[in-house]
This record gives sequence, C-alpha cells and structure tokens, in this order.
Amino acid sequence: MDTKKNEYYVLNESAMVFFRYLVKVGSLESAKKLVAEYYGYEGEDLHADLDELLHELVHLGFLQQK
Repeated sequence: MDTKKNEYYVLNESAMVFFRYLVKVGSLESAKKLVAEYYGYEGEDLHADLDELLHELVHLGFLQQK
C-alpha cells in the first residue's frame, strides 16, 4: 500500500511465489531456480520476467537491494 498516493498493489500468483522464495532464501538466483522448479519451466523469458518484477518491487520500495 502506498499511503501517499492511496494506492494498493496486488501480486499475481507467480509474483507471490517469487516474492516468497526470494524472502525465504535471500538470493535472487536461488529464488529464480526455485520458481523454475515450482512451475517446471526453465526458459529465459521466465528469468527476464523475474528480473523485471524484482526491478519493479525495488522501484516501488517493497524491496531493497544489498
């Protein structure tokens, strides 16, 4: 929730799976691997989509890069 703009953000199922793995393991590459295993798919577009999601979560302030 962005209280300044009074906006709510909702993650779809695949984004939530990624977010949970990322928080659990704390490593981008490990989270990507777990998501790929979860969905049984290893395509490059999956990794690109997860990179884009990560960028958006950081941009919105939901995550911070170390």
